[in-house]
Amino acid sequence: MNKIDEIKLPQANNLNTVFKLLLNIPSDITECFNNENAAQLIEMDIRQGSYYLSALEYFSFIKKVTANSYVLTEKGKLIVNEENKEIRFLNFIFLILQNKEFSYFYHIYKQYETKEFKRLYLQYCIVTYKNKLLKSTILRRFSTIKKWCIEIDTRLVNFL
Repeated sequence: MNKIDEIKLPQANNLNTVFKLLLNIPSDITECFNNENAAQLIEMDIRQGSYYLSALEYFSFIKKVTANSYVLTEKGKLIVNEENKEIRFLNFIFLILQNKEFSYFYHIYKQYETKEFKRLYLQYCIVTYKNKLLKSTILRRFSTIKKWCIEIDTRLVNFL
């Protein structure tokens, strides 16, 4: 297995776009969904499409069936088939927070100032991913994690 294939940290910066992509994957799909389909739906290039699909896979909303094809999981279908639009994104957030790694990041985001959050995040990544990620990559992915935490907080505050 390629080292990059072992890395699960998401690279898709916009949580709303991840959500939009999930909602546009048909739940009754008979053909697999791929990077090209994703890129077209979110109006980005194929590389970016793969980042957003990887984010959905990271949170177990989709699963990979071949090198470049995915299908919805039961968890993904739960969100896609939710008819109540007001709670759909809220359910999406709650399912995201069930991811052990991301839940840890969100917890330290809520508990600490940005500088300490970043230090704890870096410490976690260095221990977890050892020599598999460059520090510059870890920092770019920190930006993604932080943006997602901010978006989740914004949505939760607006919901209440």
